[in-house]
Amino acid sequence: MGNKKKPYRYRWPDDVRDEVLARLLELNGERAAEEARAGLTKPTRSQTKGRRKSPEPGLTTATAPSATLWDTAR
Repeated sequence: MGNKKKPYRYRWPDDVRDEVLARLLELNGERAAEEARAGLTKPTRSQTKGRRKSPEPGLTTATAPSATLWDTAR
């Protein structure tokens, strides 16, 4: 009897919802900046784009034997 679905759903007015989301977004940005300054976070992909590490000398794909599904000689 007590598990009846309620006929209404609470919603904030649009202007209140927009204000709350804007404040949360601003707070999130501030906290992310603090964490970045403290070195607590890893850089995101967009921050590391174009900064790929060069492979270590001697480690190339040409040095490793490439086996395929159809190689029968073992």
